[in-house]
Amino acid sequence: MTEDLIVRHPHVFHVASAASWQSIQEHGLLSTAALLNLHNVGPEERDRLLRHKREESTQLFTPGLGMAVIRDQKPLKFIQQKIDPSSSLEAFLEALSSRIFLAPTRDRLERLLKAREYRGSPQVVLTLDTRALVAVYEPVIGLCRFNSGACTQINHPIRGHESWQSISSYPYDEYRSRYKGEALVELTVPEAVPDALEMTTRVEHITV
Repeated sequence: MTEDLIVRHPHVFHVASAASWQSIQEHGLLSTAALLNLHNVGPEERDRLLRHKREESTQLFTPGLGMAVIRDQKPLKFIQQKIDPSSSLEAFLEALSSRIFLAPTRDRLERLLKAREYRGSPQVVLTLDTRALVAVYEPVIGLCRFNSGACTQINHPIRGHESWQSISSYPYDEYRSRYKGEALVELTVPEAVPDALEMTTRVEHITV
């Protein structure tokens, strides 16, 4: 499965607010949870940002650390109705905020960039070499067949804090057959990829 993943998806893509570029250069890719740790955010604000649906984006700025932008979660419109009974909304949101998200295809990246919340705002797109990423992070990489951070329709998949599967357990062939080729929608890494730029083959500054 690992080699199949690399061959089918030789590059993966991460999009972030251009305002976060300095932080990415200095600290690599950090999840929301890791950013809150870096900026020493207090427990009340941390709980609000990690365990409750974010209705607005939040900027973090600490002298010497630069700026980071934590995205809103407006695409989770129907999330309350779509939580797995074995999970909870709070556990899911915390798991979501504890991961780095990468698109496995350029087409999926373009669809993300066309989302309403990105329009008119400068973005930075990193293209990472999948083989290099997997060589370091394979044991913790989580794969998902749907966009876990978007629930804009009532018929979207149920999800919870264990929605991501390891590379070895991911039913790639089954999904490829069942879902007409879009067997993989997101690749995630927990917490942080501090060496992301070492694996990056291209950096694009885009306004859509």
